[in-house]
Amino acid sequence: MQLREFVLGDIPAIAAIRNASIEISPDFYSMTVDRFRYDFYDEDVPMKSRIVVAENDDGRVAGFYHLYTDENLLARGRSNLDSIHVSPDARGAGVGTALVTSIVETARGWGARYVSTAVPGDQARSLGFLERLGFQRVRTFDKMRLTELSPEPAPELPAGYTLRTFVRGQDEAAFVTVFNAAFQGTWDFTPVTPGEVAQWNHRPSFNPRGCFLLWEGDQLVGFTTVLFNPERAEQTGRVIGRVYEMGVLPSHRKHGLGYVLLRVSVRYAREQGFHGLDLVTDSQSEAGKQLYAKVGFQDKRSSIVLHRDVT
Repeated sequence: MQLREFVLGDIPAIAAIRNASIEISPDFYSMTVDRFRYDFYDEDVPMKSRIVVAENDDGRVAGFYHLYTDENLLARGRSNLDSIHVSPDARGAGVGTALVTSIVETARGWGARYVSTAVPGDQARSLGFLERLGFQRVRTFDKMRLTELSPEPAPELPAGYTLRTFVRGQDEAAFVTVFNAAFQGTWDFTPVTPGEVAQWNHRPSFNPRGCFLLWEGDQLVGFTTVLFNPERAEQTGRVIGRVYEMGVLPSHRKHGLGYVLLRVSVRYAREQGFHGLDLVTDSQSEAGKQLYAKVGFQDKRSSIVLHRDVT
């Protein structure tokens, strides 16, 4: 077996390995050639990305990994392991161990201090494998889903507040300021930059009409953004939206504004004909989980974040 750099001709093999190695779940959809596109990073935030494949002596691809980082992540010492998969018929032959060794060497060469990845909580085999090779669990997040998008009137805003949708070329600066203030102090948070926000707001999944800004006078105090994955919708025939980001300035909390923004998100999803709405919350955020449950969101699955020191 040898490790080598990915080439375009490997796409069918690694797609097949990924699809065969993942335990099927209601959220699963198959890997396609189109998913191997890395043109979503803004030029202001150049990305380091490496895909390595493990090839058997007979030329067959037995596994692969994709590791990436950028200057913002590296400033925190972080690299992200997007995926690592071994063909089911190659397990137990040292392929995974060789791939992890390469991952550690690559991350260290980039100047990272650790590798971060996330694994669904029900994937016991994957969790055990990574932990045996030095990864440690550091956080758990819960995915919640609302499946009953019942009709409801527009939420009533407290006196003095107004709501409108995002305007490209106008709202980016205010959004950056409020986003950073709203999430300051949360686990693993690092301030976002204008370039990152410009990148986010030009994704195929982003619709400005699904990004709602909450104002008090001329001050932006809160926001919520609903995204959906068009590729997944095409493959599954179901449109499941996602509350990607929702926040309120600390000075404006405890006024029910989070509840209002969440209901606005649900109303938008229903108007768009979505079949459901997802969100992800830190399992340690009891207040957040209570808020989401109040609107009807239910636990769907957990995702466990693991880190591996590479220093």
